[in-house]
Amino acid sequence: MADDLRGKTLQWAYWYNTHHSLLRRLGYGLTIVIVSGIWLVVLGYIIQWARWYRATQFTYQSISQISAVFDATERPQPLNSITVDVVPVTEGHYDMYALVDNPNQFYGARFNYSFTAAGQVYNYTTGFIMPATQAWLMVGNITIPADTTPTFTIDTVAWQRLSGKKPAIDFMVKDTSLTTTDASTAGSDLVTTISQFQGVVTNTSAYGFRQVLITVIIKAETTDAILGIRQLTLNNLAALAEQSITVNWSRRFAFGSRTDVVVTTDYLATDNLILPGDQ
Repeated sequence: MADDLRGKTLQWAYWYNTHHSLLRRLGYGLTIVIVSGIWLVVLGYIIQWARWYRATQFTYQSISQISAVFDATERPQPLNSITVDVVPVTEGHYDMYALVDNPNQFYGARFNYSFTAAGQVYNYTTGFIMPATQAWLMVGNITIPADTTPTFTIDTVAWQRLSGKKPAIDFMVKDTSLTTTDASTAGSDLVTTISQFQGVVTNTSAYGFRQVLITVIIKAETTDAILGIRQLTLNNLAALAEQSITVNWSRRFAFGSRTDVVVTTDYLATDNLILPGDQ
């Protein structure tokens, strides 16, 4: 057995001595092949990265150009005043109102505005309007001549873009009534007429609101002619909560007059939201 092992060892030694130059060359060749393969892989990654970087830069430039065109196209359009008028309250006293339209689907606005009537200017800084809606504005119980033609001006508009999906904001108005009573003063022939609107406003939105603006409009029975208008603000109307509303006029409206209640709130103002857990 030992002789067999010694014979095999001598054979391997002889084979190595006669072939070691070939083995060295094969080792060098194999090393060169492996290193070349590694460099080819690295070079492929470098070429791929260079193409990706060039394509990315082109995409960024394209997006910038598209955004610029989009911004120019979507720049908010001016607010429009649809109507400006006055309605009588008592003799010599009037309510003045305006209806403003926002034609922009993704922009709300806060703005200053003013009414002018009989040389008097009434300035306000509290105007707001939500995207793609209309807003009623008014000044109440002013003393002006009967033939006065009022004017309305909007200035200093601050736009706010709606981010993401428009929130579901909804209010329900129920139990509405319009009644008129005549009250006599004791010991006097003076009769006071009071027309009173009552109703209940429910916030069916998922959010509560610090302030909700209510506009009550009295319209003629068969036309949209406005006979009376009043506004009031509800404070801290929580989600799914309700509040009663009451507004009065010192005048009588024609039998069959219709009522229209418009409920609005500034849902783009985060400080106007009452979130779960807020007080």
